[in-house]
Amino acid sequence: MFSVKRPLRFLIHKLDLSDEQAMQVAEALSDFRLERDQADIERRRAKKTLTAALKSDAFDRTKADEALDEQLDAQRDLFEAFVDAIERIHAILDEGQREKLAYLLGSLDLEI
Repeated sequence: MFSVKRPLRFLIHKLDLSDEQAMQVAEALSDFRLERDQADIERRRAKKTLTAALKSDAFDRTKADEALDEQLDAQRDLFEAFVDAIERIHAILDEGQREKLAYLLGSLDLEI
């Protein structure tokens, strides 16, 4: 699996994943990456909305609130995608692998 991204290689090694498990985990992580990329787009859109609120002569509170809502929606969608990926990965792993993954997630300083 030489085209595999770094986080997946880490998981393959630490969790001793079989080839089949590695392919399924790769799919779950790939889907999460797509959602993460979409959330980044939505956050940039929210930033543009906020800058529009600042450009006018009077501060546009409505636009600022709209930017906040966009930011919160993007963050909520990203967290849901993360939980979906973790749920899929959970189903792929055996009990010992799940325990190792839980330890890894608990010990790493992860940003979703």
